[in-house]
Amino acid sequence: MKKKTVLLFTLIFTSILAYSQENKPIGTWKVISIDNGELYYNQKNDMFTIHEKFKDEFGSDIELTKTIIKMTYGETVFVFDKENNYIQKSQLAEFKLKYKINSKKLKILLFDKENINKKNNTTEIKYHFNNNILILDFSEGDMQMKFELEKQI
Repeated sequence: MKKKTVLLFTLIFTSILAYSQENKPIGTWKVISIDNGELYYNQKNDMFTIHEKFKDEFGSDIELTKTIIKMTYGETVFVFDKENNYIQKSQLAEFKLKYKINSKKLKILLFDKENINKKNNTTEIKYHFNNNILILDFSEGDMQMKFELEKQI
């Protein structure tokens, strides 16, 4: 009986540990798609869509816009390392911040370690997983920005 109890406890503990690790975005993630409320681009299948209400604004510049989006986000990676360092790298820039994860609320808090007490120095991101794809939602108020990310091995 004692062996069964120890085995059962071990199985439950490993299951909880595995779930908590899977529920965190630790690792390096490459952009699959981006949706900023005006346009959607999925680089895996090269699908580009401008949301209906913004089509007039883009006019004949759709191919140029698609090229700019590819250049801006095509090679972008998001890194969440085990030391709570957040790095976002693209062809245009690199951001380095610190992060804290609230797994229960599915939120990530990004902040600049040097200026943690300054007002407006933090960014809260909603996140969740869908079939091993990490979805980051930077949306706030009228601004929308969602990324679908695939983990790099």
